[in-house]
Amino acid sequence: MQRPSTTSRQDELDRMIAVNYSAVVRASILFARHMKAQGTGQIVNVSSIGAGIAAAGTGIYGGLKLALERFTEVLRVELAGSGVRVGLVSPGTTSTEIFEDMKSRGQPGWDEFLPAMQAEDIARAIRFMCEQTGNANAARMHIYATSEAF
Repeated sequence: MQRPSTTSRQDELDRMIAVNYSAVVRASILFARHMKAQGTGQIVNVSSIGAGIAAAGTGIYGGLKLALERFTEVLRVELAGSGVRVGLVSPGTTSTEIFEDMKSRGQPGWDEFLPAMQAEDIARAIRFMCEQTGNANAARMHIYATSEAF
């Protein structure tokens, strides 16, 4: 999916908001209600290290991911003691369709500069969060490609 810039068309912005924020928030709330009623569960939302990067062209994507991080942290606080664990994984450079989209528009993909993580790398991080037992809640994890220097 193309990352809209601050000069993007409204329909591109609406889609980005729907996919990167609204859908995740709605799903989290739906599952949180059900899990809280059962007294157990695990919600892990996926953000991006892009939430903390201020660079031209990243404002909308980064802003939505930052908003998702705040929502997830507040959800964790609101569900504390309910038996529902809430966590957030923020991956760095990961091999996704974004790089092919960038290349199709004549831009270099970040994967040309460093080896990107694969979906399996992120899945292992999520699994680690879900494997916590007892009173432990792995609430936040940043995961970077081994050669990332930011």
